[in-house]
Amino acid sequence: VKPMSDAEASAALLPKVTKRLEEGMASLTHVAGWSADAWPKWAAHATAFADAWMKAFLQGDDMMRKALVIEFHNKFGSLYERFWRTHEVLPLTDFSLETAKKAPSCATVADMPTSPVSTCVSRIEKEPKASGKPRRRKR
Repeated sequence: VKPMSDAEASAALLPKVTKRLEEGMASLTHVAGWSADAWPKWAAHATAFADAWMKAFLQGDDMMRKALVIEFHNKFGSLYERFWRTHEVLPLTDFSLETAKKAPSCATVADMPTSPVSTCVSRIEKEPKASGKPRRRKR
């Protein structure tokens, strides 16, 4: 099996992302302003954001990719607001760029127990508790 290029992976992934965003936006009936006319526009905007982020990630070097992941997890509001204004995800904040410079690799960013990336968990946190669900450290 031949590995996919970044462009092939992106082309394969975007339709799946689009479908999930459309389904999610259509289900937001409890949100003020939701209507049969509004949610397709919301989904289109969210899909454009996902596409812009993915393109920036694929075109970036290792440091830029780390910074994009850090920005997504720690500065999402700023990242999305920037996209809302400019339809671009770049430039990233100084926080994300500086943090990315300190991380040796993308894997290290995701595996550090004290990582600024909010979805990261340490090995101890991955141990299941009695209910069978993984433990999550309170931050």
